[in-house]
Amino acid sequence: MEYSTPAHVRELVKSYCKEVKGGTASFTISERIGWNDPPPPAANAGGCYAIYTSDDALIYVGMSEKNVADRIARHRKTAAAKVPFWEVQPPITYQLILNLDPWDAAGLEIYLTRKSNRQNLLR
Repeated sequence: MEYSTPAHVRELVKSYCKEVKGGTASFTISERIGWNDPPPPAANAGGCYAIYTSDDALIYVGMSEKNVADRIARHRKTAAAKVPFWEVQPPITYQLILNLDPWDAAGLEIYLTRKSNRQNLLR
């Protein structure tokens, strides 16, 4: 199975905005952030996030209606408690996909999960 990369996820977000939302949704996509690096202040908002392995393979897409930083922190705690935690490889980076409307975040999470050929692997 081929995995989605950060560039592919960016294209999927553009497709979602155009095809599903008719050009009405807008998302800010961050550069990749190191798994153990502190999240930027923008992560204190709602939105989606994509988690990648060392070879840029997408292993998880998630969302939070209110605070992406809190959700990432919970994943880090779970990852530290369970070894092996990820089915493919351990997480190395993540990317924020932020917007103003939590309803768009929920729809985008589903869209990215389906279109990226990944099922969420978080246990």
